[in-house]
Amino acid sequence: QNQFLEYNSFFRQMRRVNHPKTDPKTGRQVDDYSEIVATGFNGPVYYEKRSGLMQVAYPIFEDQKVDPQGGVERRKEFSKLIVQGDKPLIATAIVNRMWGYFMGYGFTRPVDDMGPHNPASHPDLLNKMAEELVKKDYDLKQLARWICNSEAYNLTSQYSRNNEIDSPERGETPLFSHMYVKNMTAEQLYDSLIVATGAHKSGQSNWERAEAQRRQWMNQFMVAFDNDSGDDSTTFNGTIPQALMMMNGELTKNAISAERGSYLNQLLTEKGNDQAKIRKMFLSTLSRYPDRREINSAQRLIGGSPNKLAAYQDLYWALLNSNEFVFNH
Repeated sequence: QNQFLEYNSFFRQMRRVNHPKTDPKTGRQVDDYSEIVATGFNGPVYYEKRSGLMQVAYPIFEDQKVDPQGGVERRKEFSKLIVQGDKPLIATAIVNRMWGYFMGYGFTRPVDDMGPHNPASHPDLLNKMAEELVKKDYDLKQLARWICNSEAYNLTSQYSRNNEIDSPERGETPLFSHMYVKNMTAEQLYDSLIVATGAHKSGQSNWERAEAQRRQWMNQFMVAFDNDSGDDSTTFNGTIPQALMMMNGELTKNAISAERGSYLNQLLTEKGNDQAKIRKMFLSTLSRYPDRREINSAQRLIGGSPNKLAAYQDLYWALLNSNEFVFNH
Protein backbone atom coordinates (compact mmCIF):
# COMPACT_ATOMS: atom_id res chain seq x y z
CA GLN A 1 0.00 0.00 0.00
CA ASN A 2 2.79 2.43 0.83
CA GLN A 3 4.45 1.91 -2.58
CA PHE A 4 1.13 2.54 -4.33
CA LEU A 5 0.66 5.82 -2.47
CA GLU A 6 4.26 6.82 -3.18
CA TYR A 7 3.45 6.48 -6.87
CA ASN A 8 0.14 8.21 -6.28
CA SER A 9 1.98 11.16 -4.77
CA PHE A 10 3.49 11.92 -8.19
CA PHE A 11 0.02 12.63 -9.56
CA ARG A 12 -1.46 14.70 -6.73
CA GLN A 13 -0.71 17.95 -8.55
CA MET A 14 -3.46 17.31 -11.06
CA ARG A 15 -7.04 16.20 -11.28
CA ARG A 16 -9.45 15.25 -14.02
CA VAL A 17 -12.38 17.49 -14.85
CA ASN A 18 -15.25 15.97 -16.82
CA HIS A 19 -17.35 18.02 -19.22
CA PRO A 20 -20.49 16.03 -20.01
CA LYS A 21 -22.99 17.48 -22.48
CA THR A 22 -26.65 16.52 -22.31
CA ASP A 23 -29.53 16.98 -24.69
CA PRO A 24 -31.91 19.49 -23.01
CA LYS A 25 -34.92 17.81 -24.62
CA THR A 26 -34.23 14.21 -23.62
CA GLY A 27 -31.84 14.69 -20.70
CA ARG A 28 -29.52 12.05 -22.19
CA GLN A 29 -25.79 12.51 -22.43
CA VAL A 30 -24.77 13.14 -26.03
CA ASP A 31 -21.11 14.02 -25.64
CA ASP A 32 -18.35 13.95 -23.05
CA TYR A 33 -14.74 14.95 -22.77
CA SER A 34 -12.26 15.36 -19.92
CA GLU A 35 -9.23 17.50 -19.25
CA ILE A 36 -6.39 17.46 -16.75
CA VAL A 37 -6.00 20.61 -14.65
CA ALA A 38 -3.33 21.59 -12.13
CA THR A 39 -4.25 21.63 -8.43
CA GLY A 40 -1.25 23.50 -7.01
CA PHE A 41 -0.72 20.70 -4.49
CA ASN A 42 2.58 20.52 -2.59
CA GLY A 43 3.78 18.27 0.17
CA PRO A 44 3.56 14.51 0.78
CA VAL A 45 0.49 12.30 0.95
CA TYR A 46 -0.86 11.18 4.32
CA TYR A 47 -3.00 8.13 4.85
CA GLU A 48 -4.31 6.12 7.77
CA LYS A 49 -3.12 2.56 8.36
CA ARG A 50 -5.40 -0.17 9.66
CA SER A 51 -3.88 0.31 13.09
CA GLY A 52 -5.13 3.89 13.09
CA LEU A 53 -1.68 5.43 12.80
CA MET A 54 -1.05 8.09 10.17
CA GLN A 55 1.58 7.25 7.57
CA VAL A 56 3.35 9.58 5.14
CA ALA A 57 4.03 8.69 1.47
CA TYR A 58 6.60 10.76 -0.41
CA PRO A 59 6.91 10.78 -4.22
CA ILE A 60 9.45 7.94 -4.52
CA PHE A 61 10.21 5.66 -7.47
CA GLU A 62 12.79 2.87 -7.20
CA ASP A 63 14.34 4.46 -4.08
CA GLN A 64 14.66 7.85 -5.82
CA LYS A 65 12.82 10.58 -3.99
CA VAL A 66 11.51 13.84 -5.43
CA ASP A 67 11.39 16.77 -3.03
CA PRO A 68 7.67 17.21 -2.24
CA GLN A 69 8.26 20.88 -1.41
CA GLY A 70 10.54 21.60 -4.36
CA GLY A 71 8.00 23.25 -6.60
CA VAL A 72 8.66 20.80 -9.44
CA GLU A 73 6.13 19.19 -11.76
CA ARG A 74 6.03 15.73 -10.27
CA ARG A 75 4.52 14.01 -13.28
CA LYS A 76 7.40 15.22 -15.46
CA GLU A 77 9.89 14.05 -12.85
CA PHE A 78 8.16 10.67 -12.73
CA SER A 79 8.38 10.35 -16.52
CA LYS A 80 12.13 10.95 -16.31
CA LEU A 81 12.61 8.39 -13.56
CA ILE A 82 10.76 5.53 -15.27
CA VAL A 83 12.94 5.70 -18.41
CA GLN A 84 16.28 5.91 -16.61
CA GLY A 85 18.93 3.25 -17.17
CA ASP A 86 19.80 0.82 -19.96
CA LYS A 87 16.99 -1.63 -19.19
CA PRO A 88 14.03 0.29 -17.78
CA LEU A 89 11.00 -1.81 -16.93
CA ILE A 90 8.73 0.61 -18.78
CA ALA A 91 10.31 -0.40 -22.11
CA THR A 92 9.60 -4.08 -21.45
CA ALA A 93 6.04 -3.29 -20.39
CA ILE A 94 5.42 -1.21 -23.54
CA VAL A 95 6.73 -3.96 -25.82
CA ASN A 96 4.63 -6.57 -24.03
CA ARG A 97 1.46 -4.52 -24.36
CA MET A 98 2.05 -3.58 -27.99
CA TRP A 99 2.80 -7.20 -28.88
CA GLY A 100 -0.37 -8.27 -27.11
CA TYR A 101 -2.38 -5.59 -28.92
CA PHE A 102 -1.32 -6.77 -32.37
CA MET A 103 -0.98 -10.50 -31.70
CA GLY A 104 -3.91 -11.07 -29.36
CA TYR A 105 -1.69 -12.29 -26.52
CA GLY A 106 1.33 -10.77 -24.84
CA PHE A 107 4.48 -12.51 -23.72
CA THR A 108 2.89 -12.79 -20.26
CA ARG A 109 -0.66 -13.62 -19.26
CA PRO A 110 -2.20 -11.38 -18.18
CA VAL A 111 -0.30 -8.74 -20.08
CA ASP A 112 -0.04 -6.40 -17.07
CA ASP A 113 1.36 -9.04 -14.70
CA MET A 114 5.12 -9.13 -15.22
CA GLY A 115 7.83 -10.37 -12.87
CA PRO A 116 9.76 -13.43 -11.68
CA HIS A 117 6.50 -15.06 -10.59
CA ASN A 118 5.15 -14.89 -14.17
CA PRO A 119 8.01 -15.41 -16.65
CA ALA A 120 7.63 -14.32 -20.28
CA SER A 121 7.01 -16.97 -22.93
CA HIS A 122 9.77 -15.56 -25.17
CA PRO A 123 12.11 -13.63 -22.84
CA ASP A 124 14.96 -13.17 -25.34
CA LEU A 125 12.67 -11.60 -27.93
CA LEU A 126 10.95 -9.42 -25.34
CA ASN A 127 14.25 -8.15 -23.92
CA LYS A 128 15.79 -7.54 -27.35
CA MET A 129 12.79 -5.52 -28.54
CA ALA A 130 12.84 -3.53 -25.29
CA GLU A 131 16.54 -2.74 -25.77
CA GLU A 132 15.96 -1.60 -29.34
CA LEU A 133 12.98 0.51 -28.27
CA VAL A 134 15.21 2.36 -25.78
CA LYS A 135 17.81 2.92 -28.52
CA LYS A 136 15.08 4.38 -30.74
CA ASP A 137 14.04 6.80 -27.98
CA TYR A 138 10.70 5.03 -27.45
CA ASP A 139 9.53 5.44 -31.04
CA LEU A 140 6.19 3.61 -30.85
CA LYS A 141 5.62 3.85 -34.60
CA GLN A 142 8.90 2.01 -35.15
CA LEU A 143 7.86 -0.62 -32.61
CA ALA A 144 4.58 -1.11 -34.50
CA ARG A 145 6.54 -1.52 -37.75
CA TRP A 146 8.76 -4.18 -36.20
CA ILE A 147 5.77 -6.17 -35.01
CA CYS A 148 3.67 -5.79 -38.17
CA ASN A 149 6.62 -6.71 -40.41
CA SER A 150 7.51 -9.75 -38.32
CA GLU A 151 7.05 -13.27 -39.60
CA ALA A 152 4.83 -14.07 -36.61
CA TYR A 153 2.35 -11.28 -37.38
CA ASN A 154 2.05 -12.27 -41.04
CA LEU A 155 1.28 -15.94 -40.41
CA THR A 156 -2.12 -17.38 -41.33
CA SER A 157 -4.73 -17.96 -38.64
CA GLN A 158 -5.39 -21.48 -39.93
CA TYR A 159 -4.27 -24.44 -37.86
CA SER A 160 -2.08 -27.21 -39.22
CA ARG A 161 -0.86 -30.54 -37.87
CA ASN A 162 2.32 -28.80 -36.78
CA ASN A 163 0.69 -26.13 -34.62
CA GLU A 164 -2.65 -27.53 -33.47
CA ILE A 165 -1.42 -27.59 -29.85
CA ASP A 166 -0.78 -23.84 -29.99
CA SER A 167 -4.12 -22.78 -28.47
CA PRO A 168 -3.72 -20.05 -25.84
CA GLU A 169 -7.51 -19.67 -25.69
CA ARG A 170 -7.47 -23.05 -23.91
CA GLY A 171 -4.96 -21.82 -21.37
CA GLU A 172 -1.80 -22.93 -23.19
CA THR A 173 1.28 -20.72 -23.39
CA PRO A 174 1.14 -18.86 -26.73
CA LEU A 175 3.82 -20.05 -29.15
CA PHE A 176 2.87 -17.59 -31.92
CA SER A 177 3.10 -20.33 -34.55
CA HIS A 178 0.02 -18.89 -36.28
CA MET A 179 -2.08 -15.75 -36.01
CA TYR A 180 -4.73 -15.99 -33.30
CA VAL A 181 -8.31 -15.02 -34.04
CA LYS A 182 -9.07 -11.85 -32.06
CA ASN A 183 -12.33 -10.26 -30.98
CA MET A 184 -12.85 -6.78 -32.36
CA THR A 185 -13.32 -3.97 -29.91
CA ALA A 186 -16.74 -2.31 -29.89
CA GLU A 187 -15.32 0.72 -31.71
CA GLN A 188 -13.56 -1.43 -34.31
CA LEU A 189 -16.72 -3.40 -35.03
CA TYR A 190 -18.79 -0.23 -35.29
CA ASP A 191 -16.31 1.40 -37.65
CA SER A 192 -16.16 -1.79 -39.72
CA LEU A 193 -19.93 -1.69 -40.14
CA ILE A 194 -19.76 1.96 -41.17
CA VAL A 195 -16.96 1.42 -43.69
CA ALA A 196 -18.53 -1.71 -45.18
CA THR A 197 -22.10 -0.44 -45.44
CA GLY A 198 -22.26 3.36 -45.23
CA ALA A 199 -24.95 2.88 -42.58
CA HIS A 200 -24.43 6.38 -41.18
CA LYS A 201 -25.28 7.85 -44.59
CA SER A 202 -28.42 5.81 -45.20
CA GLY A 203 -31.39 8.12 -45.77
CA GLN A 204 -29.48 11.19 -44.57
CA SER A 205 -29.61 14.29 -46.72
CA ASN A 206 -27.09 16.49 -44.92
CA TRP A 207 -23.84 16.05 -43.04
CA GLU A 208 -25.02 17.41 -39.67
CA ARG A 209 -27.94 14.98 -39.46
CA ALA A 210 -25.73 12.08 -40.47
CA GLU A 211 -23.15 12.93 -37.81
CA ALA A 212 -25.83 13.37 -35.14
CA GLN A 213 -27.23 9.97 -36.01
CA ARG A 214 -23.75 8.47 -35.84
CA ARG A 215 -23.18 9.78 -32.29
CA GLN A 216 -26.55 8.45 -31.19
CA TRP A 217 -25.86 5.00 -32.62
CA MET A 218 -22.42 4.91 -31.02
CA ASN A 219 -23.85 5.68 -27.58
CA GLN A 220 -26.44 2.91 -27.99
CA PHE A 221 -23.75 0.56 -29.24
CA MET A 222 -21.57 1.13 -26.18
CA VAL A 223 -24.54 0.69 -23.83
CA ALA A 224 -25.26 -2.68 -25.43
CA PHE A 225 -21.60 -3.61 -24.92
CA ASP A 226 -21.53 -2.81 -21.20
CA ASN A 227 -20.56 -5.82 -19.11
CA ASP A 228 -22.05 -7.18 -15.90
CA SER A 229 -19.68 -5.24 -13.65
CA GLY A 230 -20.79 -1.91 -15.11
CA ASP A 231 -17.55 -1.22 -16.99
CA ASP A 232 -17.37 -0.59 -20.72
CA SER A 233 -16.79 -3.81 -22.60
CA THR A 234 -13.91 -3.50 -25.05
CA THR A 235 -14.54 -6.57 -27.19
CA PHE A 236 -17.39 -8.29 -28.96
CA ASN A 237 -17.50 -11.66 -27.22
CA GLY A 238 -20.92 -12.95 -28.21
CA THR A 239 -23.05 -12.11 -25.17
CA ILE A 240 -26.81 -12.10 -25.70
CA PRO A 241 -27.16 -8.25 -25.72
CA GLN A 242 -24.27 -8.00 -28.16
CA ALA A 243 -25.67 -10.67 -30.45
CA LEU A 244 -29.13 -9.06 -30.44
CA MET A 245 -27.57 -5.68 -31.19
CA MET A 246 -25.78 -7.11 -34.21
CA MET A 247 -28.78 -9.09 -35.46
CA ASN A 248 -31.66 -6.71 -34.81
CA GLY A 249 -30.25 -3.34 -33.79
CA GLU A 250 -31.01 -0.10 -35.60
CA LEU A 251 -27.42 0.09 -36.81
CA THR A 252 -27.72 -3.24 -38.62
CA LYS A 253 -31.17 -2.29 -39.91
CA ASN A 254 -29.71 0.83 -41.51
CA ALA A 255 -26.65 -1.07 -42.67
CA ILE A 256 -28.75 -3.38 -44.86
CA SER A 257 -31.12 -0.61 -45.91
CA ALA A 258 -31.44 0.16 -49.60
CA GLU A 259 -32.19 3.84 -48.96
CA ARG A 260 -30.27 6.54 -50.75
CA GLY A 261 -26.72 6.88 -49.46
CA SER A 262 -26.31 3.25 -48.39
CA TYR A 263 -23.85 0.84 -49.95
CA LEU A 264 -26.62 -1.60 -50.86
CA ASN A 265 -28.49 1.13 -52.73
CA GLN A 266 -25.34 1.97 -54.63
CA LEU A 267 -24.69 -1.69 -55.41
CA LEU A 268 -28.19 -2.47 -56.66
CA THR A 269 -28.38 0.60 -58.90
CA GLU A 270 -25.10 -0.26 -60.63
CA LYS A 271 -24.99 -2.16 -63.89
CA GLY A 272 -23.99 -5.80 -63.77
CA ASN A 273 -25.43 -9.25 -63.17
CA ASP A 274 -26.11 -10.91 -59.82
CA GLN A 275 -22.75 -12.69 -59.75
CA ALA A 276 -20.84 -9.41 -60.12
CA LYS A 277 -22.88 -7.81 -57.35
CA ILE A 278 -22.39 -10.81 -55.06
CA ARG A 279 -18.64 -10.60 -55.58
CA LYS A 280 -18.65 -6.89 -54.69
CA MET A 281 -20.76 -7.56 -51.59
CA PHE A 282 -18.32 -10.20 -50.33
CA LEU A 283 -15.40 -7.88 -51.01
CA SER A 284 -16.95 -4.97 -49.10
CA THR A 285 -17.72 -7.07 -46.02
CA LEU A 286 -15.10 -9.85 -45.87
CA SER A 287 -12.32 -8.23 -47.94
CA ARG A 288 -12.25 -11.22 -50.28
CA TYR A 289 -14.16 -12.63 -53.22
CA PRO A 290 -16.52 -15.59 -52.69
CA ASP A 291 -15.50 -19.07 -53.77
CA ARG A 292 -17.54 -21.07 -56.27
CA ARG A 293 -19.68 -22.75 -53.60
CA GLU A 294 -20.55 -19.42 -51.99
CA ILE A 295 -21.43 -17.85 -55.35
CA ASN A 296 -23.71 -20.77 -56.23
CA SER A 297 -25.48 -20.61 -52.86
CA ALA A 298 -25.96 -16.84 -53.10
CA GLN A 299 -27.26 -17.05 -56.66
CA ARG A 300 -29.78 -19.72 -55.66
CA LEU A 301 -30.96 -17.49 -52.80
CA ILE A 302 -31.39 -14.42 -55.00
CA GLY A 303 -32.66 -16.21 -58.11
CA GLY A 304 -35.24 -18.23 -56.20
CA SER A 305 -36.70 -15.33 -54.24
CA PRO A 306 -39.80 -13.45 -55.44
CA ASN A 307 -38.38 -10.34 -53.75
CA LYS A 308 -34.85 -9.78 -55.03
CA LEU A 309 -34.21 -6.79 -52.73
CA ALA A 310 -35.14 -8.84 -49.65
CA ALA A 311 -32.84 -11.64 -50.84
CA TYR A 312 -29.91 -9.24 -51.20
CA GLN A 313 -30.65 -7.83 -47.75
CA ASP A 314 -30.73 -11.35 -46.26
CA LEU A 315 -27.37 -12.14 -47.85
CA TYR A 316 -25.89 -8.87 -46.63
CA TRP A 317 -27.24 -9.47 -43.11
CA ALA A 318 -25.71 -12.96 -43.04
CA LEU A 319 -22.30 -11.65 -44.11
CA LEU A 320 -22.32 -8.86 -41.52
CA ASN A 321 -23.21 -11.33 -38.75
CA SER A 322 -20.67 -13.96 -39.81
CA ASN A 323 -17.65 -14.81 -37.67
CA GLU A 324 -15.44 -13.82 -40.58
CA PHE A 325 -16.73 -10.24 -40.35
CA VAL A 326 -16.96 -9.95 -36.57
CA PHE A 327 -13.51 -11.36 -35.75
CA ASN A 328 -10.06 -10.08 -36.63
CA HIS A 329 -8.27 -13.00 -38.18
